[in-house]
Amino acid sequence: MPASSLQDLKTQLADPHIASKFTQAFAARYFSVALGVLPKGEVDQLVFDCLVEVGLIDPEGPIFAITRALNVQPAKAKGLLFQHQIREPLAYADLDRRILMALGKARFSVDEQRLAFGVESPLVRAAIQARLKALNIFPDISLSGEILRVPVSDLGEFLTSFLGPEDIKRIKARLQKHGDLPKGKLVQLIDEGGKKALEEGGKEAFKAALPHLIDFLASAATTAAPALILKLMGG
Repeated sequence: MPASSLQDLKTQLADPHIASKFTQAFAARYFSVALGVLPKGEVDQLVFDCLVEVGLIDPEGPIFAITRALNVQPAKAKGLLFQHQIREPLAYADLDRRILMALGKARFSVDEQRLAFGVESPLVRAAIQARLKALNIFPDISLSGEILRVPVSDLGEFLTSFLGPEDIKRIKARLQKHGDLPKGKLVQLIDEGGKKALEEGGKEAFKAALPHLIDFLASAATTAAPALILKLMGG
């Protein structure tokens, strides 16, 4: 199980089974090149990757847990985690799904113009920022870099940018009353529905509906869209 502190990490590594797995993983990669070739930063990264491989670090867990387990500064923990994530072989479709899942769990705040949410995963946050910039949407970013603020008027385009053609087909099958549903129409439905939800129910109703909408878009397999989703789909 993931280590809760540096002492816990050392205690678990003393277990012969875990120690053997860690040593094999480390040796296989460290000795794949000439001795001394890897710089210190790469050796640190290798240790981190091996700790993830044997289950002592949870790459999906909070940054604070990593800082505690390794006794390092949060910036160091974020750097190690980001390098681990960016080197992970992950298809674009899988990354898009991971992004939508992260958004579905996010806590949102809304003012008159912007939707704010926090994302702790360095990879997911970087991918969201890159996608926004590709759409010519430039979010406000907090000093910590973990809070993103996106114009509410761009919500539809932002969310649908993580959907592929097959996702749109599945969503269309669940919303047959809308007839033809190209991505542009879906963008329009979300934007118009979001505006209506804000006008009729206010910010709290809008925030309450968002996770359901995102979950619906991420799975695209809900047998029936709840009322909150329909409100954001213009229904």
